[in-house]
Amino acid sequence: MGTQRHIIDPHGDTIITLRNPNAPFAVPSGNEDFYGSASIPKSGAKRKRKPTDDNGANPGEEPAASRARIEDGPSTAAEKRTQSVTKLPEVPEIDFQVSSAHLKLVSPYFRAALDGPFRESQQAADGLRHVEASGWDTNAILIVMRIIHGQNRFVPGQLQPEMRAKVAVIVDYYQCREALVAFVELWRLSLGDYLTPTMPGRDLVMALLPCWVFRWADEFKKVSEQLMLRSRKPINPQGLPIPESILLTIERKRRNSAIEMTQTIDRLLECFRREPPICSFECASTKLGALERELLHKEELQFYEKEDKKYVGYSITASIKAMREIRCPNCANYSRCTGGKSVEIEVAKLGAPAGLDLQTFVQPTQGYIGNVEFVEPSGLW
Repeated sequence: MGTQRHIIDPHGDTIITLRNPNAPFAVPSGNEDFYGSASIPKSGAKRKRKPTDDNGANPGEEPAASRARIEDGPSTAAEKRTQSVTKLPEVPEIDFQVSSAHLKLVSPYFRAALDGPFRESQQAADGLRHVEASGWDTNAILIVMRIIHGQNRFVPGQLQPEMRAKVAVIVDYYQCREALVAFVELWRLSLGDYLTPTMPGRDLVMALLPCWVFRWADEFKKVSEQLMLRSRKPINPQGLPIPESILLTIERKRRNSAIEMTQTIDRLLECFRREPPICSFECASTKLGALERELLHKEELQFYEKEDKKYVGYSITASIKAMREIRCPNCANYSRCTGGKSVEIEVAKLGAPAGLDLQTFVQPTQGYIGNVEFVEPSGLW
């Protein structure tokens, strides 16, 4: 199957060859009601480039999410004769003819690749420089390249949630956020239409990435809050380059909310076990028994009795709702009894955790406009 070519710049001196285009994206692991994993994987490792060796090895490494290649392992002639091999359909390569000057102006990645001691900096036999990429969505990289080359009339003003995340992955990898500022603000306007309390977990994770990459502070707070409230375990980033510090903070705040509920239950049990009783023996005994029954039979409160306090399998939203629905029998001496009011007071103190402050995770970044070096402050656009 032949190579397809998109000519972004007909006079461009560089070819980006996209191998394994349109690889599976943000694939969830397992059949979960809210996507997560028992432990948070390491992510955000520094990407280092290596000079070309004598064998012409390709420098750099694509992110894990974009390396979904199928490679045949070595097999001997005897194995080939004795084994039945199913040949997979060939995946076409896609070329993008672009300008190295435009790429280097906006991207430290391309500046290092095209000006450094790497194979990409050398002209090939066809007189062009060649850069390899793998796994990107074809339309997503077209959007990024057209913006970089000023072809704004070909760029959509709105993006679907998954395409927004695909563009964000590419922008994060090539470190070219500054070049997309104008369009980023257009795409931001439509994000609110998709942020609903019933938004699927995979979509929430995909929404978090562009909020981080494009520095959307308000949306970042809203999405991270939804993840805290609705997730039932540590968030699985699904191969997306979401910083580990963000995932860890979301999980820490989720657990802290569950711990707060545990402490509230402790205070209520202690209140009804107290001697002398806060009201009467009959009243305290009735309320204590009722509370213990609620803890036993309300599924979203059963984390209280578990020795493992990782709170896996429980969402904050559902557990707070269950706490507010705890039934407390009325006392015969209702006007004087403070036991029922204790339940109301303690439960009223419970509050949902607030979303994350984006600025907490933003560090000053170094960049270039032309040949002039600048440092972007930690403040947002």
